[in-house]
Amino acid sequence: MANINIVTLGCKVNQYESEWMKEQLAEKGHKIVPFFVDADVVVVNTCTVTSESDRKSRQIARKVRKVNPNAKIVILGCSSQLNPASFSEFDFVGGNEEKKDIIKIIEKLMSNGKKTFSKIKRNYYLNEKLDDMIIKNFENKTRAFVKVEDGCDQFCTYCAIRLARGNRIRSKTPIVVIKEVTDLVKNGYKEIVLTGINLGKYGEDKGTNLIRLLKRLVKIEGNFRLRLSSLNPNDINDKLIDLFEDHPKKLCRHLHISLQSGSNRILKMMGRRYSINEFVDVVYKLRKIDPFFSITTDVIVGFPGENDEDFEQTLQLCSFVKFSKVHIFRFSPRKGTPAYELWSKNRVPDRISKERAKILNDHVNEMRRFYLREHIGKIRKVLIEMINEEDGRIFSTGFDDYYVPHFIDGVLLENTFVDSIPISVNKKGVRSRIACECERAMADQEGSKNFYT
Repeated sequence: MANINIVTLGCKVNQYESEWMKEQLAEKGHKIVPFFVDADVVVVNTCTVTSESDRKSRQIARKVRKVNPNAKIVILGCSSQLNPASFSEFDFVGGNEEKKDIIKIIEKLMSNGKKTFSKIKRNYYLNEKLDDMIIKNFENKTRAFVKVEDGCDQFCTYCAIRLARGNRIRSKTPIVVIKEVTDLVKNGYKEIVLTGINLGKYGEDKGTNLIRLLKRLVKIEGNFRLRLSSLNPNDINDKLIDLFEDHPKKLCRHLHISLQSGSNRILKMMGRRYSINEFVDVVYKLRKIDPFFSITTDVIVGFPGENDEDFEQTLQLCSFVKFSKVHIFRFSPRKGTPAYELWSKNRVPDRISKERAKILNDHVNEMRRFYLREHIGKIRKVLIEMINEEDGRIFSTGFDDYYVPHFIDGVLLENTFVDSIPISVNKKGVRSRIACECERAMADQEGSKNFYT
C-alpha cells in the first residue's frame, strides 16, 4: 500500500473529484497523507481556466519533483486534458476521464514504475455517468461540495473549459443527489454546496431542472444549509428567486453570478447570452427579497477590443450592484477559442489591462467594505469552521449565510451554528460577537425574514 497525496488546483468540481479519488484509494487500503513530501505517489489535479492556471499546474508538478524526487507523479485534470505534452516529464499523464481509474493507475505505477502517457480522448464525456461518482465525507469537516453536473454548452468565445469538460450537459440523477446530500448531512456536514461546470443547466439531459432538485433538497431533515456555486444570469428565473424567499433558513442568500463585463458590446463579443439590463433585473429581484442578498461575481478586463468606455461601464455597474466580492481576471488567450483569434488581431496592451485590473480592484474593494459595513449590528447565523490565532489573539472563524467571513473572539465549538453580530470590518471580513439571549429573542419576534435583514 502507498502513501498518497493529492494536490488540487482550480474549481469546486476539481476539489470534489479529488475528494472522490481520496475515498476510492483509502477504501483500497492506501494512506492519504497531507503533504507531498511524505508521499510515495503525488496526484496533481490540474486546472486550465486561464493560461496562468496552466502555468501553476506545471509549476506545482515540478515543485513536487524537486522536493520529493522519489515520488511517482500522476498528472490529471483539465490542463493535461488539453495540453498533455506539457507534462510529458512525469510518470503518468491523463485527463479527466482517467480520474475514475485512479486505483488502477497507481497500482500499476507502484508495480512496474513505467512512465505512461494515456491516449486522452477529446470526447470522453459522451459515455460518462456521473451517478458512479459520489462521496461520503469531505476534507473540510463542516462544508461539503456535491458535484451534480458536468459540461457546458454555452460556447463563450474566451473559454477553454468546454473543450476540457465537454460541450454536452451531464447530470446526476436526482435521487442519487438526494441520497448523497442526505448521507453527508447524517455524517455531520452543516453546509452543502451544489456545484457543476454549468450548474444552472442541471437536469436538462434528464428531463428535470435545478429548481425541482432544490425543492426536494430543502425537505431533507437536519440542521444544515444549502449553498449554490456559480450561475449565469440567464439561469436565474422567478421560480428560483421564489425558492430563496420561501426557504431563508435552508438556502443561503448568496449567489455567485458571472458578469464578465459591464459592457453590452463586450458581452456580445464574449458570446454571453444576457444583457446588462437582464443582469440588473436579476439583482433587483434578489435584493427585493433581501436587501443584503450577497452577490459575488467574475470580471474579465482587457478582452480584445475593450476600450475605455467599455471599462468605464464595468466600473459603473460594479458601483451600482455593490457586489460583496469580485474575482478579477485579465484576459487570457486560450488556443482553440474564437477569442484567441480576436486577441491576435485586436489585443489590449498588457500595460492597459494591468492598469484596468488595478483600478477595478481598488474600486471593488471599497464596494466590499461598504457591503460589509451594512451588516454591522445585524444578527447573522455563522457556521464555525476553525480556530485561528493572529497577533496573539484567538479567534473562532466561519461564514454566515451571506458568505461573509466572521472573526469571533475566543474558542467556539467547530461545526456548530452560532448567532453572531458584526461589530467592525477588518481586512478579511467582519469582527463579531455572540448575540445575547435578548437579542435573539427580539430577532425571533420580528420573524424569519427580519432575522436575516
